[in-house]
Amino acid sequence: MAGTIDPIVSIAPSNRFHTLLGVSFLVYEVWWHIEWDS
Repeated sequence: MAGTIDPIVSIAPSNRFHTLLGVSFLVYEVWWHIEWDS
């Protein structure tokens, strides 16, 4: 099972950093577009 990408695995504590990185990137993308559109 190791190495598989799975929604259950992605929310596990061991992958908390990876999830946080993905969310941070989405927030940055939204902020970047708002900055350029205003």
